[in-house]
Amino acid sequence: MRLTHGLSSEHDVAMRVGITGHQSIDDTTAWHWVREQIAAALLRFKQKKNTLYSSLAAGADQLCAEVALTVGYSLEVVVPCAGYEATLQGDDCARYRIYLSKASHVELLDFPVPSADAYLAAGKVVVARSQQLIAVWDGKPAAGKGGTGDIVAFALESGCPVLQLNPDTRAAVALERP
Repeated sequence: MRLTHGLSSEHDVAMRVGITGHQSIDDTTAWHWVREQIAAALLRFKQKKNTLYSSLAAGADQLCAEVALTVGYSLEVVVPCAGYEATLQGDDCARYRIYLSKASHVELLDFPVPSADAYLAAGKVVVARSQQLIAVWDGKPAAGKGGTGDIVAFALESGCPVLQLNPDTRAAVALERP
């Protein structure tokens, strides 16, 4: 049986959650709130088998991967392109390598170099594989193609439920297709 967004039947025991979100937040104290909200959401969504889909970008993706692994989710990584690791610096690169090594599955998309098209494609793959998307997002339009706003819009158009964690207002809101 092919699953679409949401649980397919009462016998379904798997939960597939995706993450998209900001790489940085102006108010760095908001990261603590984001971590607490991610943990609460992952525990609330948890079934017998749980998987997080992520591209392991700096910021929200890596934070969610850390929390998901801690609460018993497996991790599947969608790498946007060849050379993606080189786009990460310092601690972000180190965390990327650690979480990548803990992934149960890694998919490298067929883009030869980092680009907005590659990031958009990776976000769409994360959404397509997820029953629920967590978006660490201030609600503003994407700063560039493939940004958080674009991925949230794609999720909503696709019928994938989105839990928006707004670090600016400290609000957690379930978003639905307009």
